Amino acid sequence: MSTPYREVAPSVNPSPADTYCVSIYSGYSDFRASSSSSRQPTVRSRGDRGAITQFSPGARRNFLKNIFSLSTLPDLAITLTYPGIYPADSRAWKRHLDNFSSEFRDRFPGSWFFWKLEPQKRGAPHYHLLGSLGVSHDRMGIAILRKFIAETWFLVVGSGDERHLRSGISADFINDSFGKCKRYVCKYVGKSTGSDLPEWARPGRFWGIIGRKKLPASPCCHVLLPKDIFFKLRRLVRKWMRRFPSSARYAIRLKKLPSFFILANHGLLFRLLEGALGFVFPQADSPLVSGVFDLETTPF
Repeated sequence: MSTPYREVAPSVNPSPADTYCVSIYSGYSDFRASSSSSRQPTVRSRGDRGAITQFSPGARRNFLKNIFSLSTLPDLAITLTYPGIYPADSRAWKRHLDNFSSEFRDRFPGSWFFWKLEPQKRGAPHYHLLGSLGVSHDRMGIAILRKFIAETWFLVVGSGDERHLRSGISADFINDSFGKCKRYVCKYVGKSTGSDLPEWARPGRFWGIIGRKKLPASPCCHVLLPKDIFFKLRRLVRKWMRRFPSSARYAIRLKKLPSFFILANHGLLFRLLEGALGFVFPQADSPLVSGVFDLETTPF
């Protein structure tokens, strides 16, 4: 006989204080210990924000969480580069991206993308875009799409260099695989955004969203746990992470972190929860649905 649990209405949010909670999204999960055992972050008003000069750890976390919270993974990767001569004003870079986005979304109204800015070795900016057309791939061959992107970007930046028209962009569909999407995103998130050139002294934001209103839903299931079960689950997560060379070092750090997040699909997290709790979760093999499982007072 399975252990009973109490499910609370999806609109109810767990209390952040004195609660051990795992917030499970489609592609990542947040582990938050009780406020009495975790360090409280420093709260700053938006007016305190200074000039953005680098892709900070906080920006990196937000970038990852925004992508992997989506119920539908990105299925298109685009890279936009500049010709041999490029503007030294970072405001022009963002204006070019805005103009390209407008042209692209006029052609594909349902499209959405996450973009990330990086310097090339020569110092020129380039953009990585990860998202979706919002339509079936069958309606658009990759060769036709590349031609449209190349011509649009060529005109937007006022290139005039035929070599740039031929090789200034790349575009590829990626299959609907969590592992492949995770490897692609982490590859570019981990790249350096630093440069000694003066145009990179104040480049502004390093990432953003195009077509925010068209983003897929971001369902979230909050699971409130007793303290002992929370730390048992953390041990199972660390054991799973030690299996992979890329996450083994992070698994060691987790031993000292009461609150953290990991990239893993929701099915895996529910399986680990089942191992910690001893009963089957209904969402492990089905699409994620928003809600709250309050297991704090359940006897185990």
